[in-house]
Amino acid sequence: MPEPAPPKPLVLPPLLYGGFLAAGIILHLIVPWRAFGRWGIGLAAGALLVAAGAALLVWAVCTFQPVGGIVEHGPYAHTRNPMYLAFALVYFGVALAVNSLWPVALLPVVLGTLHYGVIRIEESYLEARFGDAYAAYRTRVRRWL
Repeated sequence: MPEPAPPKPLVLPPLLYGGFLAAGIILHLIVPWRAFGRWGIGLAAGALLVAAGAALLVWAVCTFQPVGGIVEHGPYAHTRNPMYLAFALVYFGVALAVNSLWPVALLPVVLGTLHYGVIRIEESYLEARFGDAYAAYRTRVRRWL
């Protein structure tokens, strides 16, 4: 049986998150929509989320391996998409740090596009490539948390 073709996502996830985050910040510069009255609250909360997301991203990248097998340890034992979760934490943290609700309002569009334009395509590929082993992994580990 021939190996399935590598997945072709609709958009690269870092560009998806980065593009919508930039759009939200630009909207905020045009029409401010603040999350907090005081700057320090959002900055502190945002910094914590950015740090947590960055740490998760580093852990996920260090644990990741090219598609030669299913990675089931490290963060991949808790979420099938630790890198996408890390991007979401950083995205939300930056939104709070710059005290803007625009990026938060755009986040459902980001996550919907990620789900249908990236994750479902990747999951179809992994199921075709690894069959029952990937199906079993999917039943043990949640997509997000």
